[in-house]
Order: sequence, then structure tokens, then C-alpha cells
Amino acid sequence: MYRSLITISLILVFGSCAVMSVLGLMSVFPDKKIIVFCLGSGMELGKILAISHLYRNWGKSALIEKISFTSIICFLITVTFILGFGFLSQSHQKSIHQSQKILAEINALNQEMSLLDNEINTIISAIDGYPDSYVSKKTQALEKSNYQKNMDRKHEIIKSRANLEVELLSQKSDSSPVFAVASIIDIEENQIIRVFIIILVIVLEPLTIGLTIATNAAWLNTEKTKTEQTHPTKTTPSQNDNTEKLQCIAQEHQLSASHIAEITGRKKIKTCKAWLKGDLPTPPRALYEIESWVEKQKNQPSSKKKAIGLVK
Repeated sequence: MYRSLITISLILVFGSCAVMSVLGLMSVFPDKKIIVFCLGSGMELGKILAISHLYRNWGKSALIEKISFTSIICFLITVTFILGFGFLSQSHQKSIHQSQKILAEINALNQEMSLLDNEINTIISAIDGYPDSYVSKKTQALEKSNYQKNMDRKHEIIKSRANLEVELLSQKSDSSPVFAVASIIDIEENQIIRVFIIILVIVLEPLTIGLTIATNAAWLNTEKTKTEQTHPTKTTPSQNDNTEKLQCIAQEHQLSASHIAEITGRKKIKTCKAWLKGDLPTPPRALYEIESWVEKQKNQPSSKKKAIGLVK
């Protein structure tokens, strides 16, 4: 269950980062989308495989290989960070584009309202210039002017502006909880969004690396358990007995690793040391050669025994 959950978690986190990186790269080079898609996908998959390779073969890898793969991984992490930050920033800009459009419409309506107010004030000032007894002339002048038309338009602008303001408030309330935090702590919305995006991208890459290592460890442990269950002969008691017999013979007759290498014809003394320590299983043939050598030494007169022979 744990192995499945951590694998699913890796796929979700890595997949999200890969999508952001690839789409960000495609937005930078829009003319060659297919090539850029293949390039970005290969880079992201290669990053995960490089991390897995280093984890699985760290002890066996040469220093130059470790340095090379580590440098490549750091470079890919930096690229993913930049592209992910750009993708999220672009997405945020698109999300607030409608709000900016509404604000622009409200500003345009306000400007039009200001012009209408000036024109209406001019008409009223001109009519007020007539004497109070000229009521009919005032009425005719008012009808001939654009006063009523301007007033109707002014009422339409008031209604439209009210609807736009309601829509703007609705978008802000539903757009993001980060905006609510910004309003509570009295910080500009764009600043807190910028900080939030940076923190998110910084956390995602280490999380991807950690999940990759954890997933590899979980699968390796499972493979090791299955191998031990399927091939129990690799740790059979007979091999342990061979090692114990070799250790007893070496202790009884004071045989060193070099002595054992000479008796068995081994070129690497390290292998014989591993037999004595139990790090490597003692081959039956090597144990047979040592036992045969001991028997020969027992059957020879004491004056003809070799210097590495029986010493009791």
C-alpha cells in the first residue's frame, strides 16, 4: 500500500512540474511546439531517471560520473524552476485579465460620465441666463438641447457601472484565498501572489527529488524481498557451513588470507579475506582444496611440512 501511494504521489507531483515546465518552454518557443514538447518531456523524464540512477548506483559510480549527473540534475532543476515560475505567473495574469478588463470599462464609463456632467452643467448654465419670466423659452431651449439625451445616457452609465462593480467584487471574492489573506494583512495582492508562487516552485523540486528517492527505495526493497523468497538458495545453510568450516580450519592451523590464496590458486587476496570474514560465501571447491591440503600436510612427516602448514 505504501509503495503504491508514494508512487502515485510521485507521478502527480512530477507530472504537474513536467506539464508546467513543458508548457512554459512551449510558450517561449511557440513556432516549434512539437520539437519543444519532445525536448521538455525528455528533459523532465531524464531528470527523474538521473536521480534514480544516482540513488541506485551511488556506491558503484565513479567520481566523474557522480559529478556529471549531479551537475546535470542541478541544471535541470534550475530550468524547471524558471519555467514553472513563468507558467504560474502567466496563469495568474490570465486569471486577473478579466478583472483588469472590467476596471478598464469602469474607468471609461467614469470618463464618459464626467464629460456628460460637464455638458449638462453647460446647458443648465445657459438656460439659467434667461430671466425667470421666460419660462417657455427656457423650456424650448431645454428641449432643443441634448439635456434629456445626456441624462438618459447618464442613467445607463450608472446602471452599467453598478453591474460591473458587482461583477468585479464577485470575481475578487471567488478568485483566490490568497487575495483574502492579502486584504487581512494589508499587503498588495500582486506582491503576495508573487511570493506564493516562488514558495510553491521552490518546494516542488525538492519534493520531487525526495519522492523519487523514496519510490526507488520502496521498489528496491520489494524486489529484494521477492528475490529472497524466490531464490532462497543464495543464503543456504550449506554456504554458511562452508564459511564456518573455513574459519575453523584457518583458526586451528593459523592460515592467513595469503596462505589460502596460495593453496587455492587465487590471485586476489581480497577475495580470500572476504571468505574469512564471511562477506562472501566460500565456494565448495575452494573449501575442498583447503581440506585436501590439510590432509596432505597431516600425512607428511613433520620435517617436510610447509612453513604455511599445520601449526598447533
